[in-house]
Amino acid sequence: LLYKDILERQNRTTNMLRSFVLLLIVLKWFTNAAPSNNGPLVETALGKIRGIFKEHAGKTVRAFLGVPYAKPPVGDLRFQPPQPITEPWRELNAQNLAKSCYQTPDTYFPGFRGSEMWNAPTELSEDCLNMNIWVPENPDGTVLVWIFGGGFFSGSPSLDLYDGTVLAATTGATVVNINYRLGPFGFLYLGKGSKAPGNMGLLDQQAALKWIHENIGFFGGDPSQVTLIGESAGAASATAHLSAPDSYPYFSKVVANSGSIIHPWATRPAEIMLQLSMNLAKKLGCPPDGANADSIHACLVKASAKDIQTQNDAIWEEVGQIMSFPFVPILDDENFFKASFLLFHNLPLPLDNGILPDSLNDRNMKKDASVIIGAVKDEGTFWLPYYLSGSGFTFNETVDANSEVNSAFLDEQQYKDSVNSFISYFGNSSKAEEILQNAYKDVSPEKELK
Repeated sequence: LLYKDILERQNRTTNMLRSFVLLLIVLKWFTNAAPSNNGPLVETALGKIRGIFKEHAGKTVRAFLGVPYAKPPVGDLRFQPPQPITEPWRELNAQNLAKSCYQTPDTYFPGFRGSEMWNAPTELSEDCLNMNIWVPENPDGTVLVWIFGGGFFSGSPSLDLYDGTVLAATTGATVVNINYRLGPFGFLYLGKGSKAPGNMGLLDQQAALKWIHENIGFFGGDPSQVTLIGESAGAASATAHLSAPDSYPYFSKVVANSGSIIHPWATRPAEIMLQLSMNLAKKLGCPPDGANADSIHACLVKASAKDIQTQNDAIWEEVGQIMSFPFVPILDDENFFKASFLLFHNLPLPLDNGILPDSLNDRNMKKDASVIIGAVKDEGTFWLPYYLSGSGFTFNETVDANSEVNSAFLDEQQYKDSVNSFISYFGNSSKAEEILQNAYKDVSPEKELK
């Protein structure tokens, strides 16, 4: 009896401990899930949004983080154009930075801040159609929409570098960082009329702009004063919206840094994208031979996001071209450009005469927009250790970037090899080759390359 009594007491104690631990877990979950009642509250067409307060230089900024603008593109919606949110919410917790869309982190220089700073800082997820919003104390109506770069294969609106607190506090503008699908999740193409029509990442951006147009007024922004700002692939995206008819109502200005949609790395012909997409399907056990687009899509939606990303990386290795990214926008689509860019298709690069082809002046594009396009002094230097390390462009991340160790001293043959590696990027243009040869002559006493 004594033993039985002791055993019952132990069981009661164990059950009490289990209940206590369970209670702690539940309380922690509610603490993390429920928004703080002290945060700023905004009422939108879809319901209330609870954010957080941030400070800079004595000024308060209201931040609304991870705000969704479309349904999660998961299940059958994977690879499809974004779908609008139809179910309102009572109160949305917008106190955590937006998730990052699926991608592979850069591990080329482990431990080097200069490369790792670009890796996604938040959870990787297919449920990533969201945005971060920063609102100043006294918004002046201006809305700055940031579109991140990353070759359409990487990037995040939640990088430390992109925190909009300072910009909002110092300019009076409302800052919005938008997210969009990347790689095959954003640009898989199974043909016109299919469930993977291509340019889904650009359509994501368009859906975000539409959401901003309809809701930014609740935050103190003026929907008629929206400026698109992008860098690299973000700049290519911003300029792409100039030729996307359904985007026209949602912005009035564009600032494009180090990128344009007509750059050779920014797009691929539809037939090439179809080949790459079929290759991905085959690697994932969805053989394209004899199968129609719907059955391939049905197979691909069953694959795990991790497997899709892994096989995408394998295709990247197979492509092997310098400054060439496998899954990018196509110009001749039916949903985003709506055939506005057909004139671009197969056009030669405008390097032989130094000006844009006359036919580009005839394209359908937004005319009532102010545009600034710019570049930096050493455009492309960041990529040299990645693509041309075998030609003398090595980089030692443990010493200063300006150290002689990180200087590239190339002999004539190394330089010639580098030119040959990059010339396809310039459409094998003879004018481009001449310019590059002259660049070597200008800094070297050696003879001109033959």
